[in-house]
Amino acid sequence: MQRILTGCLALMCVALQAQAADQELRLRGSNTLGARLGPALAEGWLASQRYETAKISGGGEETRLRATKQPGDTMTVDLKAYGSSTGFRALENREADLAMSSRPAKQKEVSALAAVGDLRATANEYVIALDGIAVVVHPDNPVKALTKAQLRGIFSGQVKDWE
Repeated sequence: MQRILTGCLALMCVALQAQAADQELRLRGSNTLGARLGPALAEGWLASQRYETAKISGGGEETRLRATKQPGDTMTVDLKAYGSSTGFRALENREADLAMSSRPAKQKEVSALAAVGDLRATANEYVIALDGIAVVVHPDNPVKALTKAQLRGIFSGQVKDWE
């Protein structure tokens, strides 16, 4: 079963049944999702599947979790987070079971993976978070309002002071 994860890792949404003695779940893709949030969600998912506390190795872009349900019944979650496009490529090359993406699939990725399924289909995409930005300034600041264009300038680095 191959799925695309958008916005954040939706490991809990994937009903992977752990019945074989030694299984591996391979997640590839977004470092925004996979570097910190991914291991935490994978550990929670393993616990929800009644696995004992996972042994975690690595960290950052490459993390491996190994957990045991019963003697001889283990699950390994192998997480590699090098960017959204790497998740789609890994699916195409059959090097991943789940792709993590912090953005929707591009048309070329949708086309390349058409044989796997419709990447834009609701059943293949789990959005578990949305980003947002709140701009807050001190009440004494003379700037009382900003346009979207001004905010773009601030966050892109083009605007460097309040003048």
